[in-house]
Amino acid sequence: MRNELLKNPQIQALGGTTSHPAEDNLSSFFYFKEGQNPDEGFHAYNAGVTPEYMEMMDFEVLAGRLFERQRMSSDTIRKAVITTTAMEGIGFDLDNVIGKNISIIFGEKVTFEVIGVIEDFHSNSLHHELEGQVFDWSPEFPLFYAIADIETENIASVIANIEKTWQQINPNDPFEFHFLEDQLQQNYLAEQRASGLIFYATLLAIFISCLGLLGLASFATERRVKEIGIRKVLGASVTNIVGLLSKDFLILVVIALILASPIAWWLCQSWLEDFTFRVEMKWWMFLPAGIIAIAIALLTVSLQSVKAALANPVESLKNE
Repeated sequence: MRNELLKNPQIQALGGTTSHPAEDNLSSFFYFKEGQNPDEGFHAYNAGVTPEYMEMMDFEVLAGRLFERQRMSSDTIRKAVITTTAMEGIGFDLDNVIGKNISIIFGEKVTFEVIGVIEDFHSNSLHHELEGQVFDWSPEFPLFYAIADIETENIASVIANIEKTWQQINPNDPFEFHFLEDQLQQNYLAEQRASGLIFYATLLAIFISCLGLLGLASFATERRVKEIGIRKVLGASVTNIVGLLSKDFLILVVIALILASPIAWWLCQSWLEDFTFRVEMKWWMFLPAGIIAIAIALLTVSLQSVKAALANPVESLKNE
């Protein structure tokens, strides 16, 4: 099937694997080195792969090499490529790991020679800690997934070609496919939904707050309409009056920010604790939010303040 699919120029590469990032790997063993008791082994996940899969995923090689198709006769005889977490957990470092043997108990003792070490990668979401990974190329075991690197200019035609080839070779098995990008996003559906809810709730909260501020500004302006008229008669400028009316509201908004920021920091920090890998909350992250809140408050209040400042003082003082 691989040979047939690669005849399509839109398929750049194709490899096989028993497990891929974005799915739960159900295959794991306790790996131990020579002279070590199996009970002291390090728990790591295992995946059977082909050389093309390793190349396609663009793993960073830190020591040794990956599997090579031209070395199939030797690389398929109990060889392994491991991640740095697996290497350190088993008890090696980059200077002494290549050529060493690691073993598992799979009915009997099965030993692999380490030929390469790759940089750790996230096979699960960022909620989880990095797990050790061990890869082997064992043709005697079936591969569950074909992973293809395709051009995206005409995805429909590529998928149709893959399906046609699949049905020719495997007519009794249904053709199913997924995009790895979409499967990776599945790990964060809860966060995406929460983000949407928070966004719209924030817009609603801002709208309600602006209505409240506008009402308070109208009420305060109405109470001080004669004061504003007298100040204008005595030479106060529009800027002076707008500043006078906005100052009290600005103080309230600043007090609200001082009270809300620690609560917001605590809520964000509590949410981030669900992730093993996360950003650190910094004080300056709240600064843009505070500036925007103040700007929205000033804009809302200024609408009423400017209207009052531009009003004819004669109208407000004619009954005095």
